[in-house]
Amino acid sequence: MKIKKIFSLLVPAVLAATMALPACEDGDDGKTNWERYADWRNQNETWIQQQIDKKDASGKALFTKYSPIYNSQVQFLMRFIGDPAANTGNLQPMYTSTATVNYTVHLCDGTRIDSSYHYTSQLSSQYLINGWSEIITRMHVGDSVEAILPYTLGYGQSGTAGVPPYSALRFNVKLVDVPNYETRP
Repeated sequence: MKIKKIFSLLVPAVLAATMALPACEDGDDGKTNWERYADWRNQNETWIQQQIDKKDASGKALFTKYSPIYNSQVQFLMRFIGDPAANTGNLQPMYTSTATVNYTVHLCDGTRIDSSYHYTSQLSSQYLINGWSEIITRMHVGDSVEAILPYTLGYGQSGTAGVPPYSALRFNVKLVDVPNYETRP
């Protein structure tokens, strides 16, 4: 009898909560983030396509497309500044490494959202946005790159302070060091 009473109270509570959930996704204007940021999303997608279409002086694509090993459907763009072959023998961070870097990050409209060029930053790639790990683990100490990340590898559909939802990001990164790097025999 007690179970029936608990069940009869629980079912209406669960139904009420379920009906309230869609309202949590909407803002005060009744729109979802997807709808509210449609123009911004389109601007970011257009900008990424423009970066894909850029060519160097010889007509070759300026950026190389990469995919994370865990999701081949997602692509980001990266180009090395200078000759990456010159640094091939240098240390290369792993996903769990702490890396010393200099970097700037911009939105597609050119707004700078972060920079460490006035200081050297030590970052552990496992605690940052997914795209950061993907960039850093493809570099060797001494490399400089420009990378373009879609929102899915950045701050996603929620954004963060100073970064709107669905924002593509442009990183300029120089890998300075991989301190405390361990090699295993």
